[in-house]
Amino acid sequence: EAGPHPVVASAARELLNTTPEDFEWVWEDYIARGSITLLAGSPKSGKSTLLFGLINALTNGNTTYIGHRITPTNIVMLTEEGPVTLRPKLEHLHERALDNLHIVTRDDATPRAFTWPEATREAVTEAHDHQAGVVIIDTLSFWSHIKDENDATEMGNAITALAEITRHNLAVVLVHHHRKTGGDHELAVRGNTALSAAVDMLINLVRPTTGTDEPEDNDTRIRELRG
Repeated sequence: EAGPHPVVASAARELLNTTPEDFEWVWEDYIARGSITLLAGSPKSGKSTLLFGLINALTNGNTTYIGHRITPTNIVMLTEEGPVTLRPKLEHLHERALDNLHIVTRDDATPRAFTWPEATREAVTEAHDHQAGVVIIDTLSFWSHIKDENDATEMGNAITALAEITRHNLAVVLVHHHRKTGGDHELAVRGNTALSAAVDMLINLVRPTTGTDEPEDNDTRIRELRG
């Protein structure tokens, strides 16, 4: 006899009738509830500038950010930074953002030695406590403790753990780096391509080039922002 199992299959009709026709966008075309967005870029490419600009917009009642509609919400951030290096970024936030952004720094995590599953559960708890709709994880490599980013299994396990967050209808933004050798689209992301394949949306933040031709790309999950 088959033993008890925790997974219960849903009828296709039930899924069809209960699933929205489109993403529940937090930042239209980029970040949605129940989904994972990977924000990747080289050092000093503007990842923090983009993120903290978005934080300002989402927590200050704005209706658009960089020309795309947004749905205001509170935010939880797990950051690899300590308070001292984080302070200059916080000084540029609006008053409402200072109250509606809730941060777990590396100093908060160090005494407790969070495992990756524990960190995801903590993110959910903080999001519920502060009515947040977005969880930012900066960076994936710091919080997930990945030892070998080129290992497909290890990278896949790291992404699988994020289901603890998305199943609560929270949007996840993962901050990651580009590989030093570069590459086009998902190949630019550092580590195994299992990471790019597993996320729902990929934002590649790239420096502007001297040419005007945009690379052709048919993958609708990928967005390229040139800052």
